[in-house]
Amino acid sequence: MFLSSFSSVFLHLWNLWFPNSAAVFLFRIALAISFFSFLRFILASFLAALAWPRDDSARPILSDALPAVFEQTAIDKSLVRIVDLGPFKHTVDDGLELRKAAFECCDTLLDACLPGEHESVAGAASGYAEVLVTGLGDHYDVKMTSHALFAKLAARQGAHAVLLGRLKELVDPMAKTLTQKLKSDAVKQEIDRNEDLIRSCLRAVHACEVYLTGAANDPAFVEFIAKTVNGEKTAAKYAAVKAEAVKKKKPKAKSLAELTAAGAAVKAADDRSEERRVGK
Repeated sequence: MFLSSFSSVFLHLWNLWFPNSAAVFLFRIALAISFFSFLRFILASFLAALAWPRDDSARPILSDALPAVFEQTAIDKSLVRIVDLGPFKHTVDDGLELRKAAFECCDTLLDACLPGEHESVAGAASGYAEVLVTGLGDHYDVKMTSHALFAKLAARQGAHAVLLGRLKELVDPMAKTLTQKLKSDAVKQEIDRNEDLIRSCLRAVHACEVYLTGAANDPAFVEFIAKTVNGEKTAAKYAAVKAEAVKKKKPKAKSLAELTAAGAAVKAADDRSEERRVGK
């Protein structure tokens, strides 16, 4: 309402007010994007400052903060509107930027305040699972964050029981992501974004296979792996993701310069020890 009123007054003052005109629509979109992007930046920056470097400072308020953050991850249909542009219609989601900020907050809280060994993970796991059920089927940016969040959560023992209980709800939206077909006239940018999304999804799947104990015994997950992940379209991509994960785990070989410097440091330490022994 505020955005609509403001833009109407502004355009009227500059004699640009035409009912249902493209100028009005584009101005409102630009203003809404700027406003919600600013709110998203403020929320994410505040939470990052709170959670790092003293991550324990946020733990006393987690019981109140987490439900409030989880609530903002849901799609608010009252903020979704369809704009009629004559020959075609455009869907505008004014709540997208705030949802993206909420998901980023969830990710920050999981990393900084809920490490794998912390007992609070089990209590928050049900909330995170609910967030993932909606996030894995949301907008592109939300999906990307949800995939990373899912992979991190799968590596935490305290979340395994909850994730296993809702595994079918979690793999269903990922199956849609992996089998989604692009338009025949898709441009290179759209193709690249879709490939990035598929790789992101497959990394989450691989994390489940590696860390989520019991997933291999879940019928929905087994079927998802057999028919979708190892299907003709994604089998090679999944193999590449697994190879990439193995490569990252291998320790990086030290260069000759690094080995020489390390040897020199050890020799210098030995020389100092010998000097102190002789001095005594």
